[in-house]
Amino acid sequence: MLVDANARGSGKGLLVDTIAIITTGRPISRSPQPRDDDELRKHITSIARAGTPAALIDNITGKFTYRSFDAALTCEGRWADRILGQTARREWPLPTVWFLTSNNAALSSDTARRVLPIRLLSDAEHPEDRRDFAHSDLKSWIVGERPRLVCAALTILRAYHEAERPQTEMVPWGSFVEWGRMIRQCLVWLGLPDPVHARHELRERADVDRGAIATVLCEIEQCTPDGTVISAAELLKHSAGRAELRAAIDELSPPRAGVDLTAQRLGSLLRSLRDRVVDGLRLEGHIGHGGALRWRVREVHSSPEGVDRHHRHQRHQAAPLPGDDGDIGEDETPRGEADNCEKQPNGADADVDANQPAPPPAHPRRERAELVGGTLQVRSRPGEGTRLIVEVQGG
Repeated sequence: MLVDANARGSGKGLLVDTIAIITTGRPISRSPQPRDDDELRKHITSIARAGTPAALIDNITGKFTYRSFDAALTCEGRWADRILGQTARREWPLPTVWFLTSNNAALSSDTARRVLPIRLLSDAEHPEDRRDFAHSDLKSWIVGERPRLVCAALTILRAYHEAERPQTEMVPWGSFVEWGRMIRQCLVWLGLPDPVHARHELRERADVDRGAIATVLCEIEQCTPDGTVISAAELLKHSAGRAELRAAIDELSPPRAGVDLTAQRLGSLLRSLRDRVVDGLRLEGHIGHGGALRWRVREVHSSPEGVDRHHRHQRHQAAPLPGDDGDIGEDETPRGEADNCEKQPNGADADVDANQPAPPPAHPRRERAELVGGTLQVRSRPGEGTRLIVEVQGG
């Protein structure tokens, strides 16, 4: 569970302690963000050996991406690791409920899909200075009221069980099906919002990989407009002078100090993204001459909504944006050919001087935004992800 806020002092740790005191009778066990995955793996093992029911990694910063943490969240309650100083491996129960706290968290895609977020928003510049609380010492109040609060929670679950656990049709949350059948369904049965809905906003806001992947797929789509394919070496050449693309690549595949981006590293990144769907686009790899992979992007129906980008535009616009379906009509010039000609003052087409450097192509989303009188801003920084911001003047 991620408790995220827009400012320091918003009460993230207090909220987690509140949950822990009600469920376990004491404040939660805290630890700082580990330096690397190996350190976190050892920390998880110590938590498993101690049988700690709830644990908090406090104030995470930067891009939070740890393979061991992802594995712990979906390990089905069993954790295996090598004992320090020995070659033998042991297995322990791991029923621990994990919490993260952060200010505007940035998560990897693998972590974001496993996290249930709580978002705290404060309008105060210094939330820690607030004094208008119903209980000035909330933790002490909860300790005194804990029997009543625990009884109330168990009464809700018993009532849901006595009602024969009615099941509402919902989009499943993979790896957490059992939790969904009891806790999630119970909350919806009470008339409360589905807590999993908060994950959709988290994907847009905190999943920094998703924005970077979207930028890479958009650039490949732009380079392969009519079903053609492109190699990693050709995409590397295309990326020269494309700050947005290079920042997205560095976000997904961080460079080593003093080592420039190579076609090999870019090819490895593309293979790791093969068949990944983001924003209704899928990256496809096709074996070319000599067995080398070449790449293209095509539109697909995107889950869970089951609609592609073209139909999402139709839902929000009176008409789809021109050219959004990617089809080329009988009287239209393929974009690959149109890029090699320019209009003369009299309207005739003429070949562009081959010695004259061509201007960098426009971002495909920027072209579509301009068609409806809007503007597009692309903001991409390593460790912060990539954001596409479209502004359209209301009529």
